Amino acid sequence: MTEKRKSYEGVKIPYQIISDGIKIFHRLLTPKNKKELRKSWEVKYSHESWKIDSEEQFRAEYNKDEIVAASIYYFATGSSLVVQYYKVNTIVATSISVSLSTIEKVEKVFSVFDAYYEEIQKQIRETEKLAKAEEKNLEVNKPELETPLPEYKLEAILPSTLVDIRTIANLEKYIKQRVSQLVTDKETTASDFDFLRPTYKVTISDSQGTLDMSSISLFSKDMFDNDTYSVTLKYGKLLGSNTFEIKVAFAPERISSKLKLSYKGENARDIVESIRIGIFNILNESKTNHSFYHSLWTQIMLNIFITVGLFLSLGSLSKGSEYLLIIPSAFLFSFLFIFIVPKLKPYTVFDSKKSRSVIGWNKWLIEAILAALLAWVLFTIIPKILQLP
Repeated sequence: MTEKRKSYEGVKIPYQIISDGIKIFHRLLTPKNKKELRKSWEVKYSHESWKIDSEEQFRAEYNKDEIVAASIYYFATGSSLVVQYYKVNTIVATSISVSLSTIEKVEKVFSVFDAYYEEIQKQIRETEKLAKAEEKNLEVNKPELETPLPEYKLEAILPSTLVDIRTIANLEKYIKQRVSQLVTDKETTASDFDFLRPTYKVTISDSQGTLDMSSISLFSKDMFDNDTYSVTLKYGKLLGSNTFEIKVAFAPERISSKLKLSYKGENARDIVESIRIGIFNILNESKTNHSFYHSLWTQIMLNIFITVGLFLSLGSLSKGSEYLLIIPSAFLFSFLFIFIVPKLKPYTVFDSKKSRSVIGWNKWLIEAILAALLAWVLFTIIPKILQLP
C-alpha cells in the first residue's frame, strides 16, 4: 500500500473537484474493494458538529460558508481517501490523504486536486502582477501635490453704530456681491457641499427668543423690538477650491460687537482687508459717538481729570473735614461714567420705538452733564495753574 498526504493552504476545494477525485479513486479500486468500501461524512459549525448520512446532504452542508470543518472518509482494505477542510479565523486549508496499491494510482487521484490548486495559484499570481502594475502606473502618473493656498483670518471691533433694517440689508447686499467676485471656476465634489450649511443666516435675539432667517427681507417689521440685544450675520461657503467665512455681530457692549473674517485663496490678506474696509464704510454711514463712553482709556483719563478737579476745588475750600469729600466724590463720578453712562449710551443702538424716543434727550442730557463737569474741572484747574485769585 502506498499513501500520500498533502495540504492545500489558503483554499477550500470546491465539492465538484472533490467529486472528480472521488470518481477517479473509485475507478482505481479492485472489484473486491468496491464491494467493501465504507463511506462517512462529517461537518462542524462553530458550536456543533454533524455526521451526515448521504453524499447529497453533505454536498449541501459543505457549500455553506458557516462551516468551520468538514471531512470525507472512504475506506476499503488497503485503500483509503480522506478529505479534510478546516477554517480557523482567516486561515483556510484543505488536506487530502490517498492510499492505493501503487504510486501511479495515488498520483492519478492527486492530479485532479493539483491541477485545481495550480490554476488557483496562477490566478493569484496574475492578480498580484496586475495590482503591482497598477500601483506602478499610479506612482508614475501621480499628480504633483498642490501648493496649499494661503489663508488669512481677521478679527476687529465694529464701529459704534445705529443699526436699522436698511443697514443690515446693505451689509447683505455687499457680502453677496463680494462672494460672487470670489467664486472660482474649479468644480466642487459632492462631499464639498457639506462644508457650511446654511450658507447665509441672519439672527436676531431678544428677551423672547432667537429668530433665524435666510435674509433680512423676511423680517416682517420695519424696526427692531425694544428688547433686541443682538443681531448677527453669518456667511460661510466653499468657493471652488477656496473657503470664505464671515460673521458680523452687533451687541450693546463694545467687546461683543465684532467682525470676524476668514478667507483661503490667492491674495487672501488683501481680499480680507478690502472686505473689512467695505463693511466699515457701510457702518460709518450710521456711526454714533457712543464709542467714546465705552473706551477704557477715555474712562481712565476722564476719571483722573475729574478727580484732580475735585481735589483742587475742594482742597481750596478747606483743609478740614470737607477735604475728605474728595474721595467719595471721585468714586461717585467714576461709577457714573464707568457703569451708568455706558448703559444709557450702548455701543450699538438697535433702531426701535424705544431708541427713537430716548435717543434725543438721552444724547443731550448726558453730554450736557459731561460738558458742565469738564467746564467745572477746567475752571478749577486753570486758576490753580495760573495762580489766579
